[in-house]
Amino acid sequence: MKITALLVLKCNPDGSDAIILANACDVSHFGYFQRSNVKQFIVFGGRTIATRTPPGQRQSVQHEEYKVHSYNRNGLCALGFMDDHYPVRSAFSLLNQVLDEYQKNFGESWKTARADNNQPWPYLDEALTKFQDPAEADKLLKIQRELDETKIILHKTIDSVLARVLFPVMASAPSDEISQIISQTALLSCEEISLELDPVSELGVNATNLSLVGKIVADKVVNVMAIKAVINRAWGMKHGVSISNLAPNTFRFGFYNSQDRSRALNTGPWSISGYHLVVKEWLPHLVLDEIDLTVSSFWVQAHGLPPDRMSIDNVYKIGALIGKVLMVDKPASGSLLWRKFVRFKVEFNVWDPLKTGFVLKRIARPDVWIQFKYERLSDFCYRCGRLSHVSKACILVSPVGCELDGSVCQGPLAFGPWLRAEYSDCLTGPPGMVKDHAGISSPNLPTSMGSSSARVLQSPTRSVDFQQAYDFTRRCR
Repeated sequence: MKITALLVLKCNPDGSDAIILANACDVSHFGYFQRSNVKQFIVFGGRTIATRTPPGQRQSVQHEEYKVHSYNRNGLCALGFMDDHYPVRSAFSLLNQVLDEYQKNFGESWKTARADNNQPWPYLDEALTKFQDPAEADKLLKIQRELDETKIILHKTIDSVLARVLFPVMASAPSDEISQIISQTALLSCEEISLELDPVSELGVNATNLSLVGKIVADKVVNVMAIKAVINRAWGMKHGVSISNLAPNTFRFGFYNSQDRSRALNTGPWSISGYHLVVKEWLPHLVLDEIDLTVSSFWVQAHGLPPDRMSIDNVYKIGALIGKVLMVDKPASGSLLWRKFVRFKVEFNVWDPLKTGFVLKRIARPDVWIQFKYERLSDFCYRCGRLSHVSKACILVSPVGCELDGSVCQGPLAFGPWLRAEYSDCLTGPPGMVKDHAGISSPNLPTSMGSSSARVLQSPTRSVDFQQAYDFTRRCR
């Protein structure tokens, strides 16, 4: 049993060639002049198989005496090139461990990869050596092997005891009783129960195609009956929507035609009773736990950019600070100078704090604060910036970024209603910009934010040290 190569790849949803994120191979058992060709085949074959593996599925491809096992977990794919004797269960268990370890080390950074990564990943080389023994990858196989070894030792022990001590007594006992005692040890086994099921009819698949699954982003369990009433009123479907509760704050929405379904899926984001609702497709081959209900997409505006920084490439860089850029709003001419802000659609984890903006570094000019604004944003916490609760339910005593070592933040770090696109200025209150002693320009804060807004500390005589504020912003991302 031999593992020749392990790869981690990013599968592009548009069907283009997969991108290699990590690669480890051992071709020492091939001839010297074959090794280069084998490595090229591994890269080409791995990229092709990963591209053709649908999200959420596993598959194995036979090539002569080798098998290539592939597991695509929502766009992040692991492949293993192994010989035909390597157990399939152990192979997929290994690939699952590789994906877990990759996400633990690199998080969601793989989603922004646009080219192959040639940097070594030490864990993959270690895994290539460690998991040559299938028992290291599959705990059940390891237990089964230990049980087999235990049975052998037990049989030898019984035979020895019978021969040296109990033989005179047992010689007169019925032989079938002795055989029964010994044979019972053969029943010790640890086997996986597996079953193949027939796919449902086309009618059942069509029912899935008229369904969506949604999750309310809330720290508390929202009343189901209230959700049903608000959904039907908010979506205003002519034929109504059937709603079933799958788990706490998780629902299945059934529609009577594809037009209603498309409207609910594509015209979001949706806010239900003040909470954000994540809406996703439910593909027929996926179980509920395989649907990523932690991410959602918003249209975001970036205000304050000088014209010489308004380019498509820069918008993608800006959007990457928030999450995965899905689309950039631009006219047919391609120029972004037709309004005072840039606009892009981005997908990000809705359980993380909202990104408020960033400091734009400039040469020979003061650094400026670029403010993010979210369109159709639901209620959120003005203290920690999360969508799952409002300020009065937050465990933080004071707003994040409003007070730093006794100094008062004048705006760029604070959460507040100005993160909504409905606010035309970067912050509420009088228009204009103020400049602190370190040279950073920032919008004026309001002197009064009303009863529904988080209280932001004010001080007309003190301002945040720029480097301190900048470092704090980096830690909050």
